[in-house]
Amino acid sequence: MKKRVKEKDDKKKKKLKTIKTEVEDYPDMPDEADIMPAVLPPETPQVTLTAVKEEPLEDVKPPLPFNEISACFFCLLLDILTMEGPCSLPLLEDKVSDWQSLPASTLNSWFSVAPNWCDLVHPALIYLSGECKVASSSFTPFVEFREKTQQWKCVVSSSDSEKELVAHFHLWLETKDQIYSKVWIISYFICV
Repeated sequence: MKKRVKEKDDKKKKKLKTIKTEVEDYPDMPDEADIMPAVLPPETPQVTLTAVKEEPLEDVKPPLPFNEISACFFCLLLDILTMEGPCSLPLLEDKVSDWQSLPASTLNSWFSVAPNWCDLVHPALIYLSGECKVASSSFTPFVEFREKTQQWKCVVSSSDSEKELVAHFHLWLETKDQIYSKVWIISYFICV
């Protein structure tokens, strides 16, 4: 009987061995530890935040509230005055400076006529107010200067007067150097 039990045990071992050899014929199976990460969601590593350069808000300029493309410089000035309301000369010069620094401003056909439009804000306003001697007696002012507040105010809409403004702009361009050089010379001698 011991032999029989021993034979049965040997057969079981052989069977096990056979099964064992069959398993060895398969390619290597990954370990359980290798399989588990594929099943589980990957661990998110802790992200350390690096220092981010913050720029002051004043460096970021909002878009201009007026059109960057205008029929002429006079239309641009009136658009600024219409959108902003009464403005001081320095504020208007700042707005024109902001406009002039934008790439789109160069798309204006008249942009290249002057190297710095900021310098021409005051002479243009003088002309548009009718205070210039070149303006005819029938000239209707487009802007007015308020002495008390030291602000310029638009008195007509640029969209209603665009053709007239363009015509005045071309006349002003032709005569501005003659007019304002005389004004500066007279002002110089009066002040001295």
